[in-house]
Amino acid sequence: LSAIGNIYIAKGQLDEAMTIQRRSLDIKKQVLGTLHPSVAVSLMDLGSVCHKRGYIDEAISLYKEALRVQKGVYKDQEHYMDFGVTMHTIGVLHQLKGEIVKAKEALTNASSFY
Repeated sequence: LSAIGNIYIAKGQLDEAMTIQRRSLDIKKQVLGTLHPSVAVSLMDLGSVCHKRGYIDEAISLYKEALRVQKGVYKDQEHYMDFGVTMHTIGVLHQLKGEIVKAKEALTNASSFY
């Protein structure tokens, strides 16, 4: 389902994408629980739609939730790059809001995972 949402994102049909990504996330949480790698991916997909629609606060919240899920699921160094990518995105979103201190903190934390 999230793959279909990503197609809508690519086509610029963000209303449809948001509806499908939300539904995909809800289904994954019900079936897999809240602490599952696929849930983290869906949170980031939905965060991407929010970012593209200009809902930066909601996007930040979704990416932070995705990071919590990632940290709860992945406890080994093999997945540190995932943490870094998510933290980097959070930093960029804070930068878009003009929150330079928060952006710098997130981007500095992101660099520690590379």
